Amino acid sequence: AALSIFIALYNALKERRYDLAMMRSLGASRAKLGWHVMLEGLLLSLGGALGGLLLGHLAVEMLGSWLSEARQINLSGTVWLAEEVWLLLLAAGIGIISALLPAIQAYRSDISGILAER
Repeated sequence: AALSIFIALYNALKERRYDLAMMRSLGASRAKLGWHVMLEGLLLSLGGALGGLLLGHLAVEMLGSWLSEARQINLSGTVWLAEEVWLLLLAAGIGIISALLPAIQAYRSDISGILAER
């Protein structure tokens, strides 16, 4: 998961180099661009984790309704465990760690060189 987040952010950074350089030329600080990339990694990982949890609970609920009719087994997708909060925190940590290198590259970008390429 961390590798896919890293690759997604790295590719997005390469595609948006010009946009980030324009943001810098319009007054955004280096730190603001770095935090922007870090926030993107955090939101990407939390969105994926939350979506996965919701889909998992939905699948258990659907399987539970089928099993209760066919086999007299009770499963419920409406039960949320405290450990799932830890999964979301772990996903947030993975997102932040995965975004470090792209954020550092956004921080160190040479805006004059990037703008001169276009």
